[in-house]
Amino acid sequence: MAFFIWFVHTMSLNYTDYVQYSVEVDADIPGHSGVAIANELLTIRGDSDGFTLVGHKLTRGGGAVIKLKLEESLLHPAEGVKDLYFVNTSEIRERISQAVSENLKVEYIENQQLTFIFPEKSFKTVEVSPTFDIRCRSQYMLVGDIETFPDSVVIYGDVATLDKIQRISTRAVSLSDVFRSENGAVALETIEGVRVSEKEVKYSFKVSRYVENKEEIGLTTINVPAGKHIRMIPSRVTVTYRIPFAKNMTKLDNPPSFGIDYNDFANSISAGVIPRFQEYNGTLLSYTLDPPYVQCIMTE
Repeated sequence: MAFFIWFVHTMSLNYTDYVQYSVEVDADIPGHSGVAIANELLTIRGDSDGFTLVGHKLTRGGGAVIKLKLEESLLHPAEGVKDLYFVNTSEIRERISQAVSENLKVEYIENQQLTFIFPEKSFKTVEVSPTFDIRCRSQYMLVGDIETFPDSVVIYGDVATLDKIQRISTRAVSLSDVFRSENGAVALETIEGVRVSEKEVKYSFKVSRYVENKEEIGLTTINVPAGKHIRMIPSRVTVTYRIPFAKNMTKLDNPPSFGIDYNDFANSISAGVIPRFQEYNGTLLSYTLDPPYVQCIMTE
């Protein structure tokens, strides 16, 4: 028992000794892999209790690992050696101190530099694809597209793998009873063997309360050459359209107008032509036509 008490007391005292770590660095260097292990063990003279120091001794040889996220500016390319980078420990001393055991006070770092090999990787830029399921409250609707910032990212990996990737999707987001515009951040999906320049992106979307109306309207024609005439079957369609709700709204404006463009008819492989939106005196959120297209006949 006496020995045990003496042992605990002795090991609880502070001592100064050398400890070693393997250093793993995560960095965004364009055209290179993102993670590398230092070629050297980081040797630190530190002050700590006996238990902490003995624990490090037992993991000598790289068992203890510290992970650092470093900016590209801290990694300097080694002259004449491909893919080799070095970092000056004096520039990251504070980060090292924060990364090692909280029970260890760093007194001195023996290494002036650490070197890393970041193998060259192929890369390309792909768009970000939002994966959102947004269900709005009754009489509210999504206006426009869901936007992400950035709207594209750089991906790194083997050529064969990158050739199969055309976009990077966000993690699935499902929202219900939405009645106002929102913004936030969402993580990107990970792909095995591929590094992405961003781990997450910001998103935003707009939501508006609306009023819906339905009216039958007559179609017009535009860009018809002189001496020609387009006969439309039918010549009238039903338009269902939505406009923003306003508290002081007393009556709806005239419905939007639509017409058949001669150029669309001339370039069509069939007689069916989709009417084009012409104008509306206000903000138009959405519309549908019934029927969605009309048959056209050219007459002289």
